[in-house]
Amino acid sequence: EEKTLLFLPLVIISSVVFFVDYFKIIICSRLIMAVLLCILDKIFREASLCMEDFILISASVAISLLCYFVLLSLQTDTGRMSRELHRKSSTDLLTGLLNKISVEETVRNYLENSEKGAACSLLIFDFDNFKHINDTYGHQTGDDVLKFFGYTLKRSFRDSDILGRIGGDEFMVCVTTPVSDEFFKKRCDSILYELRSAKVGDAGGFSSSIGIAQDMNGTADFELLYSTADQALYQAKQNGKGCFVKKEVPQKN
Repeated sequence: EEKTLLFLPLVIISSVVFFVDYFKIIICSRLIMAVLLCILDKIFREASLCMEDFILISASVAISLLCYFVLLSLQTDTGRMSRELHRKSSTDLLTGLLNKISVEETVRNYLENSEKGAACSLLIFDFDNFKHINDTYGHQTGDDVLKFFGYTLKRSFRDSDILGRIGGDEFMVCVTTPVSDEFFKKRCDSILYELRSAKVGDAGGFSSSIGIAQDMNGTADFELLYSTADQALYQAKQNGKGCFVKKEVPQKN
């Protein structure tokens, strides 16, 4: 008795792994293999066995398509998990902004890939007297205050700007387009007003010191931008806190 031709159905099923990213190729390859096997059946097999082979071919095509969708689902789930892990690893979980490593890396990449001469500015926000809030109202209130501050910064800047939390009560914003002194005054005055007017739990009347480094010539690297903004922040604290100081980035020789 002739044995059923098994090798082509096995090829139909197993070859799905090579085409997991190509749905049209999957369908075409299944149909071509099925037609080929039917033709071979007509030529080499007895008529009484053709129905048996037809059922086997149909089953193998169905199983291969099922395998394709299972593999596609696994691939999609893996990709989703990978993206979620990347998002969590790059995000400050308390505020939803970029964390220190990610925001610095993003700003560096922006500076390295921006057009030569493209102006930008870096702002460092240091929440004033944050230890007093934690000591007086508790760490949960302190966390809620930081969430509020992060939300305030996010609303105050554009989607094209780069925002992140770089320390316990320190935040960074990179403004990626040329802006005027009036822009900084309006933004900073608005943020400081919101902080003074805010009430989070039993705490209220907050403030922040702000240091701004402005690079109008687009020649500064991250280290120079950051050090200039940090110097401006120090001066803002020396001026009594709750204010902002802007410095132009010194030009490299």
